[in-house]
Amino acid sequence: MIRSMTGYGEGRAIANGREVVVEMRSLNHRYFDLSCRLPREWPVTEEKIRALVQGKIRRGKIVLFLSYKIRDTRDAKIQINEDIALDYVRKMRRLAKKLGISDELSVEQVAAHPEIVRVIQPEGLGEDVPWLLVKRAVDQAVMRLVQSRTREGKALRSELSSQLRRVDEGLTKIRTRLPEVLEYHRKRLQGLSRELLGSKNGQIDKVRLDTEIFGYARSTDVREELVRAKTHIKHMRTLIAQVNKNKSVGKELDFTAQEMHREVNTIGQKSSDSTISRAVIGMKAAVERIREQVQNVE
Repeated sequence: MIRSMTGYGEGRAIANGREVVVEMRSLNHRYFDLSCRLPREWPVTEEKIRALVQGKIRRGKIVLFLSYKIRDTRDAKIQINEDIALDYVRKMRRLAKKLGISDELSVEQVAAHPEIVRVIQPEGLGEDVPWLLVKRAVDQAVMRLVQSRTREGKALRSELSSQLRRVDEGLTKIRTRLPEVLEYHRKRLQGLSRELLGSKNGQIDKVRLDTEIFGYARSTDVREELVRAKTHIKHMRTLIAQVNKNKSVGKELDFTAQEMHREVNTIGQKSSDSTISRAVIGMKAAVERIREQVQNVE
C-alpha cells in the first residue's frame, strides 16, 4: 500500500517523574530530511533519533519537536549566580542613570535573566535514562506518523486509480476509433491521387500512391503510443498496489507519469480527428492530476 509523505504523529513516555513528548510533522520532499528541535543542552544526540526515524520512513521533510520535563520536582534545587546578578544590577543602574530614567529593579526582573537563576534537576538524569524515554516516545510518534501517512496513502491510491481509469478509457476510445480514421485517410489519399497522379486513361501510379499512404500513416498512426501508454498504466497500477511497506515507489511513479504524459502528448500531436482530440484532452487532464498526486507519494 502506498503512503503519503504528509502526516502527523505524537509520542509520550513517562517514568520516574520524568516525561518526554515527541511531535512529528512531515511534508513532501524528494529525499529524507529530518530536522530536530531539541531542548537546550539536551544530552541525546540528533544522530540517534535520526537512526530511529529513518528506519521507518524513507522520504519526506520531517520536523521533530521534543520536550522534556521533570514532573516530580521535590528533589530539584534552585541555583542563583550572585556574581552575575550583582553585575547585572550595577550595569542596569548605570545605564538608567546615563539615560536619565528610573533605576528601580525588582527581584522578578533580575531573576528573569536566564543566567542568574537555574533549576538543578536531581541526580540520575544522565544520558541513559532520558534516552530510554526518548526512544519510547520517538518510536510511538513514528508509528503514529506512519499510520497517518498510510491513511492518506489510501486516499491517494483511490485518486490515482480513478485518474488511471480515465486515461485507460480514453485509450480505449482512441483504439476503437483509429481504424476508421486510417480508412478515412486512405480513401482521401486515393481520391487526391486520382486528381493529381491520374493519367489520361484514369490509371493511378500505385507506387506513388503506396509511398504517400505509407508516409502519411507513419506520421498519423498512434498504435505504438497506445501500447506504451497502456504499459505505463499497468505499471502504475502495480506500484500503487505495492504491499512492501519498506519500498519507496514515489520516484518511480513520478517517472512513469512523465512518460505517460509524453505518450499522450504525442497522440494529440499526431491526430487531426476531433473524436481522438476530445479523448486526448480528457486524458491530459487526468495525467496532469496524476503527476500532481504522485509528488506526495513516499
